Amino acid sequence: MLGYDLDSAHLHSDGVVYYAFWRSRPDLIKIGTSQNVRSRFNAGDLRPFGEAPRLLVVEPGGTYEEAQRHHEFAHLRQTGEYFEYTDELVEHIGSLRNRYPNYRDLAGAGRDFG
Repeated sequence: MLGYDLDSAHLHSDGVVYYAFWRSRPDLIKIGTSQNVRSRFNAGDLRPFGEAPRLLVVEPGGTYEEAQRHHEFAHLRQTGEYFEYTDELVEHIGSLRNRYPNYRDLAGAGRDFG
């Protein structure tokens, strides 16, 4: 048991929506999607700032849910999937952490990751 409920829409999802940042760019948060967060974060294209990203939280979902979040935070978009690090986005991430306290398990990331 992972400690949260997944409704049927999430059970048919293609992965998770992840929120990440880079220490060298604390002004940005990336909202993306992946079926496997660990391998996604190890991919070279997620090292645009010369370092691995840090996982902030994930929520169940796939490309549809990712598009919803991109729309919800469109006013914070800087470029592509990168959004301005604001109190509004931090509060959203906090609410997701409360809703999915075992988000690292959901991401398949484990305790040793990000």
